[in-house]
Amino acid sequence: MLPLTLVPAMPRGRPSTKNRPQWALAIAARRASLGLTQEELADRSGVLSQKVVSDFENARTDLRETSVPRAAALARALGWSLYELQDATGVDLGLGRNPNSALTVAAVHGVEVFPLAAADNALLPAYGHSVMLAPRSDGQPHPPHLRAFVMNSDEMTVLGQRSLHEGDYVVTDLHDQSLNHNDLYVIVRNGQVHVRRFKATEMGRGFYADNVTHDPIPTSGTRIVGRVYRLWSDRAPSPMN
Repeated sequence: MLPLTLVPAMPRGRPSTKNRPQWALAIAARRASLGLTQEELADRSGVLSQKVVSDFENARTDLRETSVPRAAALARALGWSLYELQDATGVDLGLGRNPNSALTVAAVHGVEVFPLAAADNALLPAYGHSVMLAPRSDGQPHPPHLRAFVMNSDEMTVLGQRSLHEGDYVVTDLHDQSLNHNDLYVIVRNGQVHVRRFKATEMGRGFYADNVTHDPIPTSGTRIVGRVYRLWSDRAPSPMN
């Protein structure tokens, strides 16, 4: 049994996906694929509040029992028709079968969540819940070697702008270490794990923090854990895919 000191605390405000129905996960995954926070989705609906959106995503409000106007507002904010909302979530809204819809029940993809330090310490266990990814728009499967890490610093936080905050999820492709200008990477330097942006400039190549109070990290002597594949956050301002 691992020592208790190695078991990190569960991130606050992150409900487990294990007990949420598929339709709730499909709504949350669709919002994430659109790059919207809950607040922004609520604004797009013109009717719903952020709390109502959260209640749908966490199944505190049952889509199967909601009113048609509220379901229509949710569908509109998600960029779906009512028929498409019904098809993508698998919830019967009483509309009958839509012969023109190409959508099927959204098959969300779960990615196990770990503390960021686990990128350099294989003994650190997972948190016991997953980040749910919507299907890719190109129809291709997600990479098989994904791992989600929980951001634990402000090095990529820029006040007043969309940026990474402590507690946000960084979904990383562990088998993709190709360096692309301006892409995000999980890296290890001197025993410390960082999330940084790779930049190749006239001044040289390195890993830069969006928060300028943190110094750049040179590529030499730095181990790349993987390239960031997706970002997940429920707060505003926040990063998205």
